[in-house]
Amino acid sequence: MFGAKPAQSETPVRARGQAGVHPEVNKRMSRLSANIPFIKLNLSPLSFIDVPRTLYMDAVLGVYELNKIDLLRDVFIWAYEQSAVRYAAVRQSLGEPDPFRFKHKAALRQIVGEVVRGRMDRKAAAAYISTWV
Repeated sequence: MFGAKPAQSETPVRARGQAGVHPEVNKRMSRLSANIPFIKLNLSPLSFIDVPRTLYMDAVLGVYELNKIDLLRDVFIWAYEQSAVRYAAVRQSLGEPDPFRFKHKAALRQIVGEVVRGRMDRKAAAAYISTWV
């Protein structure tokens, strides 16, 4: 699927770069899989949302047709900086994960599912939930 497997690369940036310039696959899937090295190391994922399409295409063509990576490297660095800022803002707006919900995820899913499937009204749901406490 890709020229070099990202997991075998020495850094997430190099892995992302190798996977990011191989559009033989569906573009969304390629970009998603190319972010795996970043996500594994808890780094911001890369998005090309703010990158003008013509600039991105010129950079990719520079690699394929002229074997020059300069423009793609610069586009990549700029896009990653933009993505990191956007990702930090989104993470901050979401807040920290709720440790209670994380710890009791399966039980919460089961309780909510049973309340919904049982079509319980508020009173019945409260009584059912109190049996779990």
